[in-house]
Amino acid sequence: MHFLIPVLTGMVLLFSSFYPEPTDSKLKADVYKGFIAIYNFQFQKADSIIAVVKRENPNNAGSYLMSANYYWWKIISGDDTKENRSEYLKSLDQAKAIVGKRKSTLSDEDNYCLISIYAYRARFEAMNKNYIQALSSINNCVASIKQSFNKEDRYEPFYLTTGLYNYMIAQVNHKHPILYPYTVFLPDGDKKKGLTMLQKTAASTDPLLSTEAMYFLMKINLEEENNYTNAVTYGQRLANGFPANLLYRFYYLKSLLAAGNKEEALRQYKIISTFSSSNDELDTHQRVYFVGLSRQCLKDASVTY
Repeated sequence: MHFLIPVLTGMVLLFSSFYPEPTDSKLKADVYKGFIAIYNFQFQKADSIIAVVKRENPNNAGSYLMSANYYWWKIISGDDTKENRSEYLKSLDQAKAIVGKRKSTLSDEDNYCLISIYAYRARFEAMNKNYIQALSSINNCVASIKQSFNKEDRYEPFYLTTGLYNYMIAQVNHKHPILYPYTVFLPDGDKKKGLTMLQKTAASTDPLLSTEAMYFLMKINLEEENNYTNAVTYGQRLANGFPANLLYRFYYLKSLLAAGNKEEALRQYKIISTFSSSNDELDTHQRVYFVGLSRQCLKDASVTY
């Protein structure tokens, strides 16, 4: 199944924050507070907010998608425990069960939830090299994405998912033509259109959508387009917006090294080290995780730290 890794890697980039129903102003405000706490690596604060959101909105799938995001961020920040993995999957199952109870046609919010649920599941299975399960989730994700096409103007979050889909399918076909027998059965992608949609989302007034789009644009420019100037620009915006987010700073450091700015990369390493040691909401593993990754990048670039 190793030949599926490129397409899986591309498709599981469909990571996007749950966008709360705009008619529910209190839920929207609480979800924003929770995600801002997560983005700032305030995991204890985020956990408290999520507990309240789930208690007050037990029948809202978004409550559990936010919970899944919380556990995912803990996993990818070094706190990769069996308990966190279990809670991550449990949260996804709870969100899916709620959407599955709908008797009528799914709303745009419901469909966006399904896209997120299947994408989240795919990235988890791919991370664990369960490629058959990941491919199954990708197929379900694509089926939901197809239902969202041409609805972007009426529901802004679809700009993010459709933009990612357009870019990654086109990029996979370009870089890995051997996978065409699989992608031929998927809706066509359009790389230029995908980038335009992501750039539009990055300029959104919605802070969650804007942040997610900037993150993807940073990674796309760094890892796919080799446009290191753009990668640095998005990385700097993310680091300035969420100073304590060690993941954003790590990719900003990588972008700086790729662009040849070793001096600023070294400065970012020192900032990562400072935030890692001073943030009392991180556990022992999280305190050293991004410091270790950053040191390896600097070593590979022949930068003394």
